[in-house]
Amino acid sequence: MSCSVAAVAASDRHTAEEALRLIEVEYEVLPPVMTVEDAMKPDAAILLPDLRNKEDGPEKQTNIANHIQFNRGNLDEGFKAADYIVEREFNTAMVHQGYIEPHSAVGIYSVDGHATIYCSTQGIFPVRSLSAQVLGMPEGNLKVVPAEIGGGFGGKTTIYLEPLAVLLSKKTGRPVKLVMTRAEVLRASGPTSGSKMRCKMGATRDGKLVAGEAWLAF
Repeated sequence: MSCSVAAVAASDRHTAEEALRLIEVEYEVLPPVMTVEDAMKPDAAILLPDLRNKEDGPEKQTNIANHIQFNRGNLDEGFKAADYIVEREFNTAMVHQGYIEPHSAVGIYSVDGHATIYCSTQGIFPVRSLSAQVLGMPEGNLKVVPAEIGGGFGGKTTIYLEPLAVLLSKKTGRPVKLVMTRAEVLRASGPTSGSKMRCKMGATRDGKLVAGEAWLAF
């Protein structure tokens, strides 16, 4: 989980960097949960205190954000009909998309309470909805103008800089541009999740697949 604890707007980069050096932040180190399996254990440290899911109910804290099942046919009968059954287990690591162009955004806040965001994105409407939610603005007061992106691969469907640019524009009364460095992209934006997967497949001698079962945790 990453978040902004402070934001600075300045007329040039060097002034902004100098202002950042004057900000002191104290961090409380919390218990980490390093794997998806550890996160699902009954005694796991809770990462998001307000997280709940439909299965466990509104009273129980959990690290499981969502649980989805897809079922078709009779699995037991399918495996009984199989001449060969293969079971495997896989672990995949968290991997960043590695797009060439870093995240960037320009926010322009108007005195009438409307704002415009120019940004590199694959998801115009998610950016508008999420930015409005973060900023406490009606969605109808926010306009998102997308630019052609220099790579995304699913990594530019959410927000990072966008609401900050709007908020700083509101504070300064001027358009504000934010651009991540390559290091900032790797530290503070969202790569694809690591996973744990278990797969069981059944097939007949002539090569027909008759049963398949997969358990995936991300």
